[in-house]
Amino acid sequence: MPTLRAFYPVRAFPDMPDADVAPAYEALRRFHQLADDPQFELTFRLGPGDIMCFDNRRVLHGRKAFSGSGKRHLQGIYIDRDEILSRGRALNRARGAGAGH
Repeated sequence: MPTLRAFYPVRAFPDMPDADVAPAYEALRRFHQLADDPQFELTFRLGPGDIMCFDNRRVLHGRKAFSGSGKRHLQGIYIDRDEILSRGRALNRARGAGAGH
């Protein structure tokens, strides 16, 4: 499944025929216009102890500028999708092997 990388530091040059490059960049520009449209924005105010989890491959996300008043503690953690899927398969195999005994 193709992945759109909208985060500039990890976005690579398009791997496509030269004739498709200009339309692809135009589509990307349109995508960013839509992504910046407040009509498609959901805003959440998190309080102490709140946590928000999401799949980076399915949700565009960002945060508003910090006003400087009060305290802000923001901590991110990234988990590799393949690591989670592999661990799940290993646990399911172990569970299946144990069920036969």
